[in-house]
Amino acid sequence: MWRCDCLGRLGIKTLVVERLNCLGGAWTSGFINPFFDTHEKAGIVNELVSELDAQGNWGGFWNISFNYEYMKNILERKMKEANVDILYNTTFSRTLVENNKVYGAVFENIEGRFAVKAKMVVDATGDGCVASSAGCPFELGVDGDYTQCQAMTLMFMVGNIPPKYKDGMMIYEKLNAVYEKAGKQIPLIKKTKKSTLRRFFSLKFSTIYIESRFTQRQKSYIISIWMQKV
Repeated sequence: MWRCDCLGRLGIKTLVVERLNCLGGAWTSGFINPFFDTHEKAGIVNELVSELDAQGNWGGFWNISFNYEYMKNILERKMKEANVDILYNTTFSRTLVENNKVYGAVFENIEGRFAVKAKMVVDATGDGCVASSAGCPFELGVDGDYTQCQAMTLMFMVGNIPPKYKDGMMIYEKLNAVYEKAGKQIPLIKKTKKSTLRRFFSLKFSTIYIESRFTQRQKSYIISIWMQKV
């Protein structure tokens, strides 16, 4: 996506073909938060964080999370500002290749199947679909064993949680009690409880975009899920 934005800013005619109905892919449609590795970053990353922060849509969990709907809006607006065309709800079908050179791709949507020719084709599928269709070699897993691939992260969003949850301390206290009851200790990665919890979450659970309020009934339900995972 960023390559397309940069190409557009350079005045190169660019088309983004998106399978979903918004930009951002798993980032926005898959609730991928927090937005890691933003500290002291320049360029487009800095632009995104600055705009989200100015709108009051930056912060949340660990103070590096974003509002998904506003992120979708910003991404689309930036593409339009760079004169990039966007085609939503369109699926990649196959790559057009001649003399070992990619010259376009075939797509399909509600209007039917069609081809788009281009001097450059960027594979942003996340699965290498375009490159694979073009005949490029690839490897999957370890020595062909796909079970050795990194497992997919299960993402989910929880709202109405007390501010203290943002630092993870309330969750730590609950988890610590569960482990103590089981005669175990929470895996220690660093000395502080906060950093231990952060690492623990990255290993065991999905990341959560935290908001401000949470009912006791909802709290009990969520904690029970975590207890079952332990």
